[in-house]
Amino acid sequence: MLSFALFLKMANGATYGIVPFINEKNVGLISGIVGAGGNLGGMFFGFLFKSESISYVQAFTYIGITVIIVSLIVALTRFRKTTVLAGKGEPERAERAEAAVA
Repeated sequence: MLSFALFLKMANGATYGIVPFINEKNVGLISGIVGAGGNLGGMFFGFLFKSESISYVQAFTYIGITVIIVSLIVALTRFRKTTVLAGKGEPERAERAEAAVA
């Protein structure tokens, strides 16, 4: 049980570790969405166990299937680092972007 808890916390840390890389200007917004998604998932999975129409085995099966599907989606997702291009009247912004990339 201790090793399960250890790996669970490492997975949680990995999830929150990528948050600053999604959108550097809106870290708080992305953190809120990730946190709300975790709470929503926990609530829905909790309802599975309270249901009288399905057994615990079926509830764990549904959770396992959901984890596999989400893992496949995450494995196929790639994030790209975008750079700011110089527009009209924004040469200093382009210089900052070039300095950040270099």
